[in-house]
Amino acid sequence: MNGLFLLMASSTLKATVLLLLASLAAWLMRHRTAATRHLVWTAALGSSAAVIGLSSTLPAWRVVRLPIAVITETPPLQLALPHQGEIHAPAPAAASSAAMFASKPASLPKSPDWPATIVFLWAIGAVVVLSRDLIGRFALYRVGRSTVSDTSLDEIVQQCGREMGIKRRVRAGCSDEIDLPMTWGIVHPRIVLPADAADWTAARRRHVLQHELAHVGRADAFTQLVAQVASALFWFQPLVWHAAARMRAERERACDDQVLACGVIASDYAADLLWFVSHRGFLEHQTASLGLAERSKFEQRLKALLDPAVARGVLSARRAVLVLGLSTIAVVPLAAMQHTIVERSRTLVPQSTPIVVRPRAIAPRPVQRSRAAESNAPTDRGDRRADDIADVFEGCALRVTAEHSDGRMDGDSNSHWKATGENDECRYSLVSTGTVLLNSDATAIDRISAGSVLDLSTNIRGDVTRLLVRAASDGSVSYEFNHNGLSLESPAVSSIWLHRFFLCIDRTTAYAIERRFPVLLDAGGPANVLGEIERMHSDYAISMYLMRLIRTTTLDESSVRRVEHLVSRMSAQHMAGEVIVAVATKNRLPDDVRTSFMLTAAAIRETHIRSRALAALAQAK
Repeated sequence: MNGLFLLMASSTLKATVLLLLASLAAWLMRHRTAATRHLVWTAALGSSAAVIGLSSTLPAWRVVRLPIAVITETPPLQLALPHQGEIHAPAPAAASSAAMFASKPASLPKSPDWPATIVFLWAIGAVVVLSRDLIGRFALYRVGRSTVSDTSLDEIVQQCGREMGIKRRVRAGCSDEIDLPMTWGIVHPRIVLPADAADWTAARRRHVLQHELAHVGRADAFTQLVAQVASALFWFQPLVWHAAARMRAERERACDDQVLACGVIASDYAADLLWFVSHRGFLEHQTASLGLAERSKFEQRLKALLDPAVARGVLSARRAVLVLGLSTIAVVPLAAMQHTIVERSRTLVPQSTPIVVRPRAIAPRPVQRSRAAESNAPTDRGDRRADDIADVFEGCALRVTAEHSDGRMDGDSNSHWKATGENDECRYSLVSTGTVLLNSDATAIDRISAGSVLDLSTNIRGDVTRLLVRAASDGSVSYEFNHNGLSLESPAVSSIWLHRFFLCIDRTTAYAIERRFPVLLDAGGPANVLGEIERMHSDYAISMYLMRLIRTTTLDESSVRRVEHLVSRMSAQHMAGEVIVAVATKNRLPDDVRTSFMLTAAAIRETHIRSRALAALAQAK
């Protein structure tokens, strides 16, 4: 559902750009023929409707890379919290980062699924608009059944058709269920006049049939269908309705121009139009047919008829190709374009893009704790031991969002890092003021500026924990740890708890990759990095670290096999495809690994990345 919501939001933005461009083009062509402006509006509406399908089928055009966690279609991920054997005491470091966290109350109201709600409302609106059009087509079916063939009308239609260069077979008749002339039918066009058409003057009857035949020759029934589809898909966008109205107005003027091109006197034809409007009114509430007396800008239409300075004429093939070609040039790259965020020191996970993570069971490992931790770790139920509180989000399926940017202690430059997570039973939130610097691998606090406060709180099924971090008077880091209202004065327990939380966030969002990756690589080479990647909780974090590892070093056979195993676990197919391309381009692949990669690549739905991955594997050593 999130994928459909993002597709609709992106397509709406792209359609808005296309319609604004069409508005500009129509204004620039205000002294051209009405047929040309009609084609501009038709192309814009058709492109707006097509952009939805093209956005999901064309190869993605990404101008820049994303260094952030943006996961929209990945199913709930397994979150493995770090083992206590990995805990080390905080150490000073040269690199810096910071954290900013927003507190939330302990109550856990269920947050609404806004993307699903918006998609549902969009679908209801689209059905309503399409239903109106279907009702109109059913009414035309009834009119068609009541239509009586008229030989004299058929003769006039054939004669006018030859004069206007229309070679299609057009049926004509009369019906007592309508008051105004109507035309419909894309494959089998049909013109129906009111039952009293035999009482009209011969000139008026001929003018009417020439106008309706102009609709047939211009394929206006098809362009009207295009406008109906665009209006249904983007019923909430006022620009679409404006474009549809402008298209109808230019369509009627273009048909009037074709009638005048047959030698009809403009004043006589205008008098016939006025007669229909004064005696019969306008054609209303019928979107499936084309009528002579439509309301669309009728006054301007009459003025255009009687103004000899107005440009007239049919649409030339050369101009049609030019307009359609420019529309294609605009819509194809726009549809293929996907939003990205520039890679820089600022890392952002948008609040509207949740990352769902779930913890998984981990086999226990020997606990390595400092003497300070042993001496300060309480044993009673109120003040829990460090190993009892280590798994911060145990048993929770959290929807995580985070924002992060670097700061320095050099004046006004403050750090910023906001992270929140929640579900029906669990919630955490963090907020900070001032500047907080983390250690070299962003897993512990190194320094905190005077007056700054880091506030972290969790509510796990009513089990409430809060950690406040401040700068002590001697410049050291001061922790205030509180669990269910009971205080625990233990820096070791506090730092372990915070360390594990920082690891969980990076293993989901890869926010600290710029600092953690070099530390991991220096500590144990590619094998150490892969060991950390195997403990990560989201496809995004896995792909970010894998791509950095592949670009940084050449992998041996054992490491390549571990990469293949990681890729086979990924459900985000585009990310998996990018990793396959990268590893196949730079590393030697054993035959069985290449075969496994090919099976994974062949299952990728996105055509562009699937083709790239298979091509890279075919050319791999």
